[in-house]
Amino acid sequence: MLELLFSFGAFLKVASNVWLFILIELFFLITYLQKGVPSLLFIVLGYPFLFLISIVLWKEYLRAKNFFLERYKSIKKQISQELYDGKKLTNWQNELNNISEFLEQQGVLEKKSLF
Repeated sequence: MLELLFSFGAFLKVASNVWLFILIELFFLITYLQKGVPSLLFIVLGYPFLFLISIVLWKEYLRAKNFFLERYKSIKKQISQELYDGKKLTNWQNELNNISEFLEQQGVLEKKSLF
């Protein structure tokens, strides 16, 4: 459980850095608008910032998705090892279910049918 908190904390740290970057860029865009910058200059200066923000967000999304996919694989490996050793699996199964639901929502894993 503590390991999950650390991994989620690392994800939040990365996400907060991205949002800080976005807020700074939005601040600059708003100051451009308040100073009465002509629309052509706004397009030249503003849209590249928005494009960079979208690239950064996409990269962070892919990093988070890959992080959870790797975590999912490592938990499955640990569960199979603990099954082999005959230990209790309730904590691992709960964490695996949470991560697998996230990955199914993102389209990385296919939903498993009952049949």
